[in-house]
Amino acid sequence: MVKTGLTGSGGPSRAGPQTVAMHLIYLTFTQTIFSKMTIDRKRIFEIVLLVFIISSGRLFSQLAPTSYVTRDFVESKVKFLSDDLLEGRKTGTRGNAIAALYIAESFRTMGLKPALSLGGYYQKIGFSETSPPQEIDLSIDEVTISEEQVIVMEGKDINFDGQIIYAKQAWGADLDDLDVEGKYALAYLGNSDVNNAQDAFGLSSDKLNQLMERQAAGLIEIYNGRVPWNYVKRFMDSQRMKIEDISAQNLPHIIVNHDLDETIEKMKPGEGVRLRLQSDGIDKKTVVSPNVIGIIEGSDADLKQEYIVLSAHFDHMGMLRGASETDSVFNGARDNAIGCAALLSAANYLAKNRPKRSILCVAFTGEEMGLLGSQYYVNHPVVPLHQTIFNLNCDGAGYSDTSIISVMGMGRISVDHLLAYAISETGLAPFADPAPEQNLFDRSDNVSFAKKGIPAPTITPGFKEFDDAIMKNYHQLSDEANDLDFNYLHKFCQAFVKATELIANHDERPKWVAGDKYESAFNELYEIK
Repeated sequence: MVKTGLTGSGGPSRAGPQTVAMHLIYLTFTQTIFSKMTIDRKRIFEIVLLVFIISSGRLFSQLAPTSYVTRDFVESKVKFLSDDLLEGRKTGTRGNAIAALYIAESFRTMGLKPALSLGGYYQKIGFSETSPPQEIDLSIDEVTISEEQVIVMEGKDINFDGQIIYAKQAWGADLDDLDVEGKYALAYLGNSDVNNAQDAFGLSSDKLNQLMERQAAGLIEIYNGRVPWNYVKRFMDSQRMKIEDISAQNLPHIIVNHDLDETIEKMKPGEGVRLRLQSDGIDKKTVVSPNVIGIIEGSDADLKQEYIVLSAHFDHMGMLRGASETDSVFNGARDNAIGCAALLSAANYLAKNRPKRSILCVAFTGEEMGLLGSQYYVNHPVVPLHQTIFNLNCDGAGYSDTSIISVMGMGRISVDHLLAYAISETGLAPFADPAPEQNLFDRSDNVSFAKKGIPAPTITPGFKEFDDAIMKNYHQLSDEANDLDFNYLHKFCQAFVKATELIANHDERPKWVAGDKYESAFNELYEIK
């Protein structure tokens, strides 16, 4: 009989290995059908092999009973982090700093060690916080573009009356043989290789660097994304952040939402039209907020050189400016105090029950500002990325189905069976890739690791689609802890802990399934021929 101490209310599992195995087969195949995943002969073989191993009682017998993942533990973490006193935990604010201190002290008292390169639990990051301009006047070839259709991304006290030249996407060969010195470049946002707004906006800094080398006066990009403009405008015209680059020059950068096809058709190759642009530009200030990092050294002399990163972001949306309501705090219980509770649950358990591989627990800041904390980390890792073999991220917008746990990335990684087993042991079922039209895999901190090649799913409380049940609390003032189902969230955190332990003790390193879009980055990172 398998006894784990991670099921129910903390007692041992009552299911025998054959029962669990059959349940896992059922979960795997039903989830395959309902999430429209395909299953090849190799996966069938893996499932059959898993049944044999479970039935023999050898794979999971090492799981130790624990009293470290309790309902009270989970509830206390969620309620503290989502309390009004933390004022919504917006990156760079007092409430965000309190949350960071709380997590760091939790790591310390649990026995996690700080990274030697940091000298403590904080990886401090400088951010530039920008406020939108008060006025903007823009016309291209006598076509006036209203303020509602303009976002100033970079630039202060802009006053230009001169030429703007069409540069297609201002990417690669698009700038060859173009004389942009002293002129603005007009280009479409992104390039032909990106298919989401986040990546498209991410390319703009490279475009600006190329234009700066050519002594251009600035860049205007035409918005052509799928995300509705009013959402983009609202987000970009709020106080936004980016990782501070003290060496960066502020070449003016403007995004417009306007059909300029006729204007572009008028432009002869290498020739421009008149641009008039006047704005007070954006205001900037520097704020500092840390990623919080703690390390659990693995128990195996060899495997401890391999690291699994457990992550959850602790920042949220802050407070509603100019609110007249009694409630003005975006508490972020679901997004992402629950994820932090899962991370702390794993830290607390694994520090006392060290797995073979080492564990890096990271609470990210800046996620709501564009995954900034995780982007900074993968470019400044405290452990070399080639020693980082897996990232299990925990994030969420809420839940609408307490019979399941949703996993973004299930069906794309080689340890699906371990995730499925961990979830099923709590009496819940795994659900793969909810709301695929939302591209959720690429919208949380896991994608920063995936882009480097590291297998990186996100586990989240149960939902199948972004419906009204999710949207009523997602980034809303109503996202508070008082109506959460902590019996369910207890099971959710247990599953997160157990999945981590199984993967950290597994003989084989996780990898992407063949043909995944991140497989080539995986092969490059780990030097696989």
